[in-house]
Amino acid sequence: MDGERIIKLSGQGSVYIRCLEPLEEEDKDEEDEQLMTPAYHLCSNDVTENPSETSSSTSQKQDSEPASIDPGEALLLEDPMPYFPEMWDNQSIDSNYNAVVNINDVFSSTGPSNDGDTAPLSDGEVPTKVIRVHRLHVRADMLEIFSDPSIFKFSLSAIIINQLGHEEVGRGIGVLREVFSLFWKDFYESHMLGESERVPYIRHDFDRNKWEAVGRILVKGYTESQYFPHKISKAFLAVCLFGEGSITCEMLQDSFKRYVSQSETKLIEGCLANTIACDSEEMLDFLSTFDCKRKVVPSNVAATMSEVAHKEIVQKPQYVSDCWQPILSHLKIYFPDVSSLDQLYSSILPTNVKVIALLKASPATAAESETLAHLKRFIRGLDEAKLTTFLRFTTASDVIVTDTLTISFIDSEGLQRRPISHTCSCTLEVPSTYCKLL
Repeated sequence: MDGERIIKLSGQGSVYIRCLEPLEEEDKDEEDEQLMTPAYHLCSNDVTENPSETSSSTSQKQDSEPASIDPGEALLLEDPMPYFPEMWDNQSIDSNYNAVVNINDVFSSTGPSNDGDTAPLSDGEVPTKVIRVHRLHVRADMLEIFSDPSIFKFSLSAIIINQLGHEEVGRGIGVLREVFSLFWKDFYESHMLGESERVPYIRHDFDRNKWEAVGRILVKGYTESQYFPHKISKAFLAVCLFGEGSITCEMLQDSFKRYVSQSETKLIEGCLANTIACDSEEMLDFLSTFDCKRKVVPSNVAATMSEVAHKEIVQKPQYVSDCWQPILSHLKIYFPDVSSLDQLYSSILPTNVKVIALLKASPATAAESETLAHLKRFIRGLDEAKLTTFLRFTTASDVIVTDTLTISFIDSEGLQRRPISHTCSCTLEVPSTYCKLL
């Protein structure tokens, strides 16, 4: 307990602190000495290394002294400290917390306790590892968890810690899928370049271990929850999976058009179709952005665009590709060739028609049929961003991860009349009188 932590805790309510070491000589009394002795022994390295000696010395002391409640035990069994985002990077606090947890395990009367990371399993069953992710620090937590290569040996279950430091209620595949969605949403913005499709860019604070952790997140996200990061460039992933010789010029140019903005895509298409002059000021400014060294004329514009696309999508992130290749090889059982990867991208990208086709409902009354019709009309009117939000609400994913989205009708009145989603089963509960609100 240091001064900085006391100041931060004082803003959360009343804080009662008792110093184990008296500040002045006259403050020392018998009760302080009783508190100091067990607390010191609990933190002693000798105790943690030789628990047998501790138990024997404790029994001898109990023979000569009356039994009393161990103040240190009460100290360990108290509720954990609340989570404060501004204190997340305080290494001393993390070390103290880990020390308390380890001591509690050593002195447990039932022996070493389960730390909650793995669940007990029967013969032939894959062990389950519970990962805890803070909603405010998803990227950092996930990179730390997946830096361990043994993560592939476990089946994952996720718990999300909210902004107040409390565990959220949800459990199951929907929560795990949301964790992967949150990670990639953050990672797109912080470690990738591009528009509709993006490629990783090299950072000085990202070494091989971190890039390999990202590769494991990609693999486990798809194998565990069917979540695939659709914004990663298709051509770049094809190089990681099948090598550079697997991509064609058409595939490379198609990924490059999604890599640049929509206005730049129209500029490229116009230049290839000879509707925009290759030496126009707009085109020259675009080529200078990518450090083009060649004078572009109608006869070489297509080859120049392919070369620029190759540099941006294949050459620049080559180090990341080298880190990912041995890890992404686990996905080859799902994607044996480039055409299967292309089919995946086509199937998971959400559109209004695809989402409406997912709906599965059995209206029994006229009101339920009218409510279903209003829901379909609502989905048809969503733009790309709102459609992604709708999928996040119903499936905890911004891509299509299910074949059906079940619609069930419920009877509710007043403020309870609202849609309720179940992301694990991909079910949306809609009040049968919901159309009256529209």
